[in-house]
Amino acid sequence: MIPSMWRRELWHPLLAHFPIALLTLGSLFWIGARVFRRTCPSYLLPSARLLLGVGVASAWLSIFLGEQAESVVNRVICDPTVTQVHHDWAWRAGIGFSAAFVMDLMIARLKLLTALILLSSLGALTYSAHLGASLVYQQGAAVYHPTPECTEFE
Repeated sequence: MIPSMWRRELWHPLLAHFPIALLTLGSLFWIGARVFRRTCPSYLLPSARLLLGVGVASAWLSIFLGEQAESVVNRVICDPTVTQVHHDWAWRAGIGFSAAFVMDLMIARLKLLTALILLSSLGALTYSAHLGASLVYQQGAAVYHPTPECTEFE
């Protein structure tokens, strides 16, 4: 019998790609708007703020869903310590992006510090995403393995 695509452990990977894309683009737009402020389009900074805001919210939802999936995934993978490291780096990224977003909205004078936090958060996000890919592609986390004959698809 083929398991449902709506299993609890699949909600995290279904959502996790949104904050990766939103926070990456939002950070690049924000830095671009600050570096090229005289020549960039007027909508770039508001767009960056929107992407960062939605990205931060979806990142925390993704972290929550990852915590929900952890106990299920850890039962079927070879090295469950990777899920904890993945979780820790996701938290670092979430805290960094949240801090940068709030700083941008409330303390506009700290542009350089905000840019540095965004860049370091991008590094944490990238490493967390790398670990997530490692869990799926090297350990088969939340992946259904069909029988050798694939009779369940008939």
